Amino acid sequence: MALQEAGDLIAGKYETLSLLGVGGLGEVYLCRDTETNVNVAIKRLKNDITVPTSVIEQTQREAKILSSIRHRNIIRIIDVGLDKKGFYFILEFVDGPSLAELIAEGPLPVDIVLNLASQALEGLGAAHRKNLLHLDIKPANLMLHLYPNTDFTVKILDFGVAKLAEEAAQQVGEDEETFGSIFYISPEQLCQKPFDTRADIYSIGHVFYHSLTGQIAWPQLRDPADLVNAHLYTPPTPIGQLVDGVDLELCDWIYWLLAKDPNDRPATAQDALITLTKIILRLKRAENPSYFSDDYQSPEEAQTPTSKAIRVNEKSSPKDKLLNFFKKK
Repeated sequence: MALQEAGDLIAGKYETLSLLGVGGLGEVYLCRDTETNVNVAIKRLKNDITVPTSVIEQTQREAKILSSIRHRNIIRIIDVGLDKKGFYFILEFVDGPSLAELIAEGPLPVDIVLNLASQALEGLGAAHRKNLLHLDIKPANLMLHLYPNTDFTVKILDFGVAKLAEEAAQQVGEDEETFGSIFYISPEQLCQKPFDTRADIYSIGHVFYHSLTGQIAWPQLRDPADLVNAHLYTPPTPIGQLVDGVDLELCDWIYWLLAKDPNDRPATAQDALITLTKIILRLKRAENPSYFSDDYQSPEEAQTPTSKAIRVNEKSSPKDKLLNFFKKK
């Protein structure tokens, strides 16, 4: 039985429209704010999951911090609440596919991966600067929204709810949702060692690897125990063995994110982004020098990959290439 029915009113003003999806931990609904007429998503935990008051309070605090960021690459948590049907989140609604849906069809074009990686790192860095960790970065938690005649925007889902998800996962056991995370989880999390923002950097590195190759870093492995061992001791399968023609510096950049020792990874998402930006600019310059203006600045000077230093050719925008990619499928 569904946790919500069409027409149900949540928090006195959110009208339930339809069910968007069902996961191991709960259900997600499309709802309408009856005061503003804006659509939102409401994520409910299964009603047989109990959440300690301390975890609810922690999640509420993190949701408040997260809502203050208002970063374009993070799906905003509007509110969290508890009613007779259980715990729920009210989220910004994004009308678009998850990255998991896209890479299920195969590897993405390199330029699309570069674009989504830049955006994802920007969102990750914004949260990290507020001392918020995600701790469950995976393709299902990244969504892409396409805007008419412009570009696509990457949105990171479920920031600030890691502790709650951990509590819930312990109660429902190992299911598709919790199992899916084991492909991307950091070695320090698996060993229950102290961790910091570099755990998220490791996880997002695996997301970029999967996006580029269409496969996890150890394609032959599926047993959880084998995957744990691989995260701890086994280098990823060389990207060149899975897909042809990928720039070697880009491959090395991904391997940098996937270092077993946190001290061997980028110290911050910004560090990873600056290095990625250098790679992007070099590739674009090699492809077409007219992309660059005369007043080109280095990534350190520009401080952002969206600097005016890059002049984008509208005829080959990422959106067009993404749409063309889907047409071929």
